[in-house]
Amino acid sequence: MGSNHLGSSGGYVPRDGLPMLRVGDQLSIDTLNKIIEGVNRATVVAGNGYQVRRYSNSTVIQTTPYVTGGAFKNFRVFGFVNSNGQGFATISIGTVNRTIPKIEGKYLDQLDNDKLTPKISINGIGYVVLEATYEEGKPFPSTTEVKFVTSLPTTENATTSQYPLASVGFYPKRYNAQTNTEEPAEVLVSQIHSEGNLSVGRVKVGQNRVYWQWWTV
Repeated sequence: MGSNHLGSSGGYVPRDGLPMLRVGDQLSIDTLNKIIEGVNRATVVAGNGYQVRRYSNSTVIQTTPYVTGGAFKNFRVFGFVNSNGQGFATISIGTVNRTIPKIEGKYLDQLDNDKLTPKISINGIGYVVLEATYEEGKPFPSTTEVKFVTSLPTTENATTSQYPLASVGFYPKRYNAQTNTEEPAEVLVSQIHSEGNLSVGRVKVGQNRVYWQWWTV
């Protein structure tokens, strides 16, 4: 235990302040207190492919879609549960008609003060969708946003269209009577959209009929 460097006298000394311990060494109260103090001073540094979410009573390390050297895929959905047992999802960046969608007013690549991307609440079983809207007199689409919905629309809407990225389900902490164990809360994700950026089109036929079309670019 302890991270070392070569001291001025030629011997190795701990540079992180932690005592040096070897297998079989006796652990005194003083040594234990020094170890606890060292752990409390420690900082979690995420490497490539991970991000850190810090809460008042815990620190959560989760994978991110930004993996250096990996095969990047647009609009991938990643689920996670925070320290309070709540379900969330993050989405890798992508574009719709060359514009970046938002989650609750924040762009997919917009970082908060903790350098984390926006997250969307997952509080049941449903879908993570991209929603495009049309408003007369504004550039099309007027808005593009990622949302969680419990069902997909079955009819065309003149002003709104939704494209499913993934089916998701939040399952809270529960007791398994068969195994006599408590199962942790989890968010399960089944990806629907494979990869690539998207384009959306809207065609009005006659006075009342509107058709929407989504495709990968």
